[in-house]
Amino acid sequence: MESLPHPITPALLAEAMSGEAYQLLFEDKVAQGATTGPNQSAFMTEYTRLNLQRTQRVREHLRLSDDLTQALLAVPEDWYWVVISEIWCGDAAQCLPLIYTCVARQPRINLRVILRDEYPEAMDHFANGGSRAIPILACIRQQDMKLLGHWGPRPQPAQAIVTAHKANPTKPDAEMYEDLHRWYARDKTVTQQQEFAALIRHWSQA
Repeated sequence: MESLPHPITPALLAEAMSGEAYQLLFEDKVAQGATTGPNQSAFMTEYTRLNLQRTQRVREHLRLSDDLTQALLAVPEDWYWVVISEIWCGDAAQCLPLIYTCVARQPRINLRVILRDEYPEAMDHFANGGSRAIPILACIRQQDMKLLGHWGPRPQPAQAIVTAHKANPTKPDAEMYEDLHRWYARDKTVTQQQEFAALIRHWSQA
């Protein structure tokens, strides 16, 4: 369990987007040939377009496991799930669909989304070893705004791919990211669902 203080305040939550608003922003930016953040290069806008396709593909085929469903149904109180993301992030494109699906299954969870580059204090609080990798999911108990824990930026086997590459880059970054997205395609959110089920049970006991 994590201790206060933390940067997820009622004022931040009031400014944050719903999941639906974030998805609409995603679709609008792609339609405009743009992305979020200051880097509006052709590479970033094209990668964002591919990310929208990734998100849509994952959402179309996603089915909650019985284990995760049971964990969600047992949530004992009202929570905020606060996601730090950007639409240009490939990991966010792969991971947010499961978050959307969990929230749709459990009405006690209120999803709020903020953009990483617009909320540096929140991002830096959850930075792992100084890395500002996203997405990050923070679980906040609504009753007292206690931070119960967080997840991210990716499932552990996917993180292992990135960590190994950074420690010993034997191939270009672009090839590593291709390997990463192939892992996501093979895994079909199974690992993320397992991690979420364990965390939800842990947070439910806090």
